[in-house]
Amino acid sequence: MKTEEIILKNKGRIFKDMANERWYPLKGNDPESMKIVDIYPEYVEDGSPFLVKLRSEDAGMAINLLLNPTDSKNEVEDSIRSGKVVVMIKKLLEGRSDQAMRFTGNSDEIIRNLNPYHAFNGNQSNSSFIMNGEVIGKFFRAFSDIDNPDYTIPLSLWKKTGFRNTPEPLGMITYQEKECLMAFSRYVPNRGDYWSYLNNIPEDQNFAEILLGSAENIARITARMHNALSKIGDESYEKEPFNSTDIQLLKDSYASYEESVAEICRNSSRSGMFGEIYRGLPVIREAGSVFGKLKEEGFFKQRIHGDFHLGQILNAEQGPQIIDFEGEPMRSIQEKSAKQCTMKDIAGLIRSYDYLCRGRMKDPDRLSRMLENTILSTYTDEMAHLDPGFSERIPAFSSVLRVFILEKALYETIYEHRNRPGWIHIPLGFILSFIKDQKSK
Repeated sequence: MKTEEIILKNKGRIFKDMANERWYPLKGNDPESMKIVDIYPEYVEDGSPFLVKLRSEDAGMAINLLLNPTDSKNEVEDSIRSGKVVVMIKKLLEGRSDQAMRFTGNSDEIIRNLNPYHAFNGNQSNSSFIMNGEVIGKFFRAFSDIDNPDYTIPLSLWKKTGFRNTPEPLGMITYQEKECLMAFSRYVPNRGDYWSYLNNIPEDQNFAEILLGSAENIARITARMHNALSKIGDESYEKEPFNSTDIQLLKDSYASYEESVAEICRNSSRSGMFGEIYRGLPVIREAGSVFGKLKEEGFFKQRIHGDFHLGQILNAEQGPQIIDFEGEPMRSIQEKSAKQCTMKDIAGLIRSYDYLCRGRMKDPDRLSRMLENTILSTYTDEMAHLDPGFSERIPAFSSVLRVFILEKALYETIYEHRNRPGWIHIPLGFILSFIKDQKSK
């Protein structure tokens, strides 16, 4: 049956179902305004999956759907949820396809682990599934360049370094030789990600001890990850010194966040934290000048994780396993693959622990600061061990990192204001503590 005919019969339902998915990135936009820009293949046989590419002209975003006809042929269903994606994978890996889709990687390992199949629920930006308890597959919902860092970074780490705290990549499916449509990695048995694991620990006398132990362990692995990324050898991974343009871009980004937070506080009742932060804006504004130390003190930019938090780290028997190297979801592939300051990853980790503390505790400041200090000291000690020259820059590292943490909290305030107003007190609490710390010096 011609694929286009199937889509036209089911267009309304397809758009309605898509808009209700957690991974759908354009909440509030009318899905009917999206245009179908590509369909593959032209004909569908035996209920096999087909690819539909949509584009929002307003948001400039492309979205991938993988659908298959139901047994009645009159309706369609999501192929990740139905499990029919396995049919497509099997055909591709056995070479029964044309040139539009290609697989590269360890086909034998994937073929012998196709079933049983289980799709994960609640994916927030892509769709993942596990096959035979051995292989994890991820279908990328947004357009993903063939050089998708979520696949290429782990592949480079496994091929060119001894870093093993990330699941082994097994292969990827590309489309039209320009897009990474799906990626596969070896499944690592785990207790869930650290965000879920730590949030489920009862708040008794061991709570702080467990958090501090996990923070120390993760910080050490993070240092090793950054060191390994800088040693891959490829030009796109080599460290580069910060230049004046880099510093100005950092300052401009920081200033835009500061202005947005000022507007949020200005439009509030200016009572409580909003009022205190509004009066402390000069302190926040002045802090942005510290970014200049990155150039003055000889720091380097390099490839990093880019969206580092407790939800991106699995709690596995062999130690923390870092996943999802694709960077912040709304960034372009060029931004995701750009060299940045390693402090951005550390700041993301520290803010994630602060969220955990402030979301659960009435008096979180003391434990949150202890966690920050533990992460900082463990990371810098490990980096000094791996790179002795790093020792000289530790005081400057500590100073600039504090501003990266503040910048992350400013970004979070904007996000929570727009999406989860009930959570805005979490980043505001840190911003207020930063202002008070600076004033007390």
